[in-house]
Amino acid sequence: MKEAKPEWYARLKKGPFEGDVFASELQRELEARAESGQPGRKRWTRRTGKTRLNIRTVALGAAAVLLIVLAALATSGRPFDAGRQASIGGGGEQEPLISFESSMDRLRLGMTQEEVRQALGSDYAGMSVRRDFPQEHREDPNDMSTWSAVDLWRYDFGVRNGYEVRQGEAVNDPEDGFDLDGIRSGEIEAQLIINWRDGKVERGIAKMRSGEGAIGTTRLGPVIEHDAPLTDIEKPPEADPTVSDSSSAPELPAPNGGIRAVGSSGSGQFQLRPVKSGDESVQTLGAPSCLGQETDVHFFGDYELFFHRPSGEEAVVQSFEQLEMIWKGKETLEFRQLDFADMELFLFLPRYTDCHALEFYAYGVDKATGEASNYTFRDGENDLPYWTTSPQELPKVKDGKLVVEGGRWAGQDGAMRYTFEPVPDKHQLRLVDEERIP
Repeated sequence: MKEAKPEWYARLKKGPFEGDVFASELQRELEARAESGQPGRKRWTRRTGKTRLNIRTVALGAAAVLLIVLAALATSGRPFDAGRQASIGGGGEQEPLISFESSMDRLRLGMTQEEVRQALGSDYAGMSVRRDFPQEHREDPNDMSTWSAVDLWRYDFGVRNGYEVRQGEAVNDPEDGFDLDGIRSGEIEAQLIINWRDGKVERGIAKMRSGEGAIGTTRLGPVIEHDAPLTDIEKPPEADPTVSDSSSAPELPAPNGGIRAVGSSGSGQFQLRPVKSGDESVQTLGAPSCLGQETDVHFFGDYELFFHRPSGEEAVVQSFEQLEMIWKGKETLEFRQLDFADMELFLFLPRYTDCHALEFYAYGVDKATGEASNYTFRDGENDLPYWTTSPQELPKVKDGKLVVEGGRWAGQDGAMRYTFEPVPDKHQLRLVDEERIP
């Protein structure tokens, strides 16, 4: 028995669904139009139904691709090995992957290139130069032109969309590696250049806009030059009226002899001495800056830190190559001493002031055994030789831990506070907490 169908079913069957839509007559008509090439209609292939590509369109597309390839090849030979704008987050208007302030917080001396990539990103411009010098050549750490190997990375931050960063030559002059005009005009927020030695961060220098037409400078590691222009951020410390006159310059200690710094404990004394066979430089700064006054004494050379016991016995705790120190006057520097339950902790700060942050080294003396050790800073999987602190707020002990307030960089809101827990059996200060503070 057939199922009854509603009345509307018959009407619908007589409509557009009754019979084949693509009948043979319509098919022949469409093929005829295709063969005649009538204007205003696309040509179709009978079997595939795909649009045939116009030859002129194909040629224009190929030419565009060729221009893109040629442009990429043309930029591959530029300084810093970059035809692109090497900026975190790309070109200015995009949301940056990491800010300049965060990058400076994360960057540490001794980090490997892979660690820097993970911390700061891979959008950098690199440059590498090798030079051949006579065998007796001696490198000057303040003059890149004397270095036999120069490996640099540059990160750009906050590049305005459409602005092309100037690719400077930084091998002989670090300042030339920066696009100072772009920073000054506000086209670039900041730039960071990292100098590598044996695949690890040896030093870093950053330039940033710090006011209308002004440029601030931040350094990590040894200072390259002392005559950087001062800005509203990089102002020298308040001068002592009793030593502001150049005629009151202190008598300088003789190089390569004597004791430069001490730290006294119940079991003995730390003594920092220049290497006798070294080539220590001792001179005044000569001009005021955020690094000190013109009469401050600048020491530079190779040093050894001894632990000298009352019996006369002594041992080398740490050696320094090309260490820089700046102090007020010629007096012997005193280590900063902090007390823990099981040890005495001594902090060595090679400089007393800085534009943004001070490096410091740590040494511990076990109260029970009298053993003196060099302490490293454990940050995750990294053991770092020293840390940095604010020049205004030096490290202190709180609840059995070392609390360090980090430096404040130009344009940065607030700072970081780091908390370290002593691990005496490993001679480490282990980072256990960090927080941002106003």
